[in-house]
Amino acid sequence: MLDIKLIRENPEMVKAAMKSRNKDMDALVDEVLAIDAERRELMQKTDALKQEQNAASKQIPQIKKEGGDISEIMARMNEIKEKVKANDAVIAELDKKQKTIMYEFPN
Repeated sequence: MLDIKLIRENPEMVKAAMKSRNKDMDALVDEVLAIDAERRELMQKTDALKQEQNAASKQIPQIKKEGGDISEIMARMNEIKEKVKANDAVIAELDKKQKTIMYEFPN
């Protein structure tokens, strides 16, 4: 299977190599790149949510110590947890779809 980094960095070369093998895979290369872009964007958003969750986790003990109310923070953390879980499921699905398409490419 071709490396996604190679396809991402040299899509025209990959398309030309496929044509030299009498395979017209332009549409599949474009689809793999679109899936890759969507997956990478979603991963960045998920990482940002995880960072927010970690920052909130560090604030909770301090707020409790000061006698503050953490219910709003806990509600936000639960919301983030659900978003991360949903995003991870979508990322796994996109990854599976991308690999399925890439298995069709000749080496």
